[in-house]
Amino acid sequence: MPTTFTSLCVRLAAFTLFAAPVIVLTDPVDASPVSSTPGQVAAEPVTATTTGAARNRRTGDLSRTPRKVVAGEPFPVKGRLPAWASGHRKRVWLQRRERDRWLSTRTGTAARNGAFTFRRVTVGAGDNRLRVAVSRNGRRVPATRTIPVTAVHPTVTARTLPSLAQPGRTPADIPSGRLVTAQVDPPVRGDETTLERRTGSGWRAVDRQRQDATGQVVYRVTGRGVYRVVSGVSTSRPVTVTPSKLLFADDFAGPLDTTVWNHQERPRNEATGRSCAETSPFAVASTGRTLRLGVRLDPASKGTPCAYPDGVSSYLLNSQVATEESFSFTYGYVAARMRLHRSQGMHSAFWLLPADLECGRNQWYVHGAAEVDVVEFFGDPAGDIPGLGIASFVHGPTSSGTYTKVGDPVANGYSRVTAHLKPAGHEWWDSYHVFSVEWTPTELTFRVDGRVYFVESTVVPRVPLYPVLSMLTADYELSKLSLSSLDDSADVDWVTVHALED
Repeated sequence: MPTTFTSLCVRLAAFTLFAAPVIVLTDPVDASPVSSTPGQVAAEPVTATTTGAARNRRTGDLSRTPRKVVAGEPFPVKGRLPAWASGHRKRVWLQRRERDRWLSTRTGTAARNGAFTFRRVTVGAGDNRLRVAVSRNGRRVPATRTIPVTAVHPTVTARTLPSLAQPGRTPADIPSGRLVTAQVDPPVRGDETTLERRTGSGWRAVDRQRQDATGQVVYRVTGRGVYRVVSGVSTSRPVTVTPSKLLFADDFAGPLDTTVWNHQERPRNEATGRSCAETSPFAVASTGRTLRLGVRLDPASKGTPCAYPDGVSSYLLNSQVATEESFSFTYGYVAARMRLHRSQGMHSAFWLLPADLECGRNQWYVHGAAEVDVVEFFGDPAGDIPGLGIASFVHGPTSSGTYTKVGDPVANGYSRVTAHLKPAGHEWWDSYHVFSVEWTPTELTFRVDGRVYFVESTVVPRVPLYPVLSMLTADYELSKLSLSSLDDSADVDWVTVHALED
């Protein structure tokens, strides 16, 4: 049942193939002076499908090799030989500059099209210069441009958060405890990190997690304490875990509490992009453990077609509930644990709207207001835009007062980097995840189960906001809606709001 507190109105892939020893050859040919041959200009990226004139150049390509790596950690060196050095299966040497000489450290074989890969290359900390050479007239000569590779010891940044992570297949109680999250930079996917807790005699390891593709790790902790996160030779600054201040919570156990959540009335309106749909309590249901958001046929207009700009549809009822009349807040962590829908033609959302503002969006800049879409999902994109996934948006004024919308997933790719946010084998529509935003006076940080995937600082609201949960059908997606889709829904397990840290 709800509890309301009214005191406040990307990373580089690490390959796991067998490691080859680093061989340093010191014969006179390998240790020849650094070439000063002119014409070593940057090569254009060459992909596996590049052929003909695009490869007919004097300098090979190393553009697929990372420029920033972790010292001592393996990384791949990938590239392609120029046309003059290609053909058959040509032997290639990976060379590293040492003072005024080039040392051959690895040897391999290029494919017939000139492509090559040196796997599990390691370099020491600092600035390194690499190139690939081939044999020509009895000498090893450079076949690619020299590239800089900077190897660093990773930095580890840890912080504490409320319980903003709870992936799982079934509904669950609102989690207690806190999170300790860490960002490792540069990231090494799959590398192990260790969470340590301070004890009377020093530090004790209490948990281990592997980095995701972006270098993030999330630990759950209980009780007070001082923690740090260790990655290789690097250690984060200690962070202190204390209880977080809960401002609002609803676990939707039992019928929807209409003293907390009001059904927002939104009539049909072509101007707002919903020619054939209006909101209605009849599209919202309670399972006893979750709040179910759906789309229904409007029984009052059964059999009557509705014309909208792109075609004809049935008249529909949509879901939209909010705490508009009971709770709003300014700054904090707002989160919802949701299982999203699968069908296209509708979109489920968890979002925030300005409280006590009757003016339209064109007047929001006067008040510093904004709409914050914590998460929106438009259904399984398999047959539409592969990889689109979840999205977050902010509608509001910039610091100059110009109204704008930021966070578009197609233009900026935010939702294309969300694969690492859910466990392998999970889909957004068959498992629950915690979608949250951390709202400060200067920034909005969007997370899924504690992992950051979008940060916005140009459009940040400065007035109280209230949570909204909805399932809507807009004109632009109605053509994808089928009658079978009306059995689909999004389930909300719980919603919480926590105060910012002191």
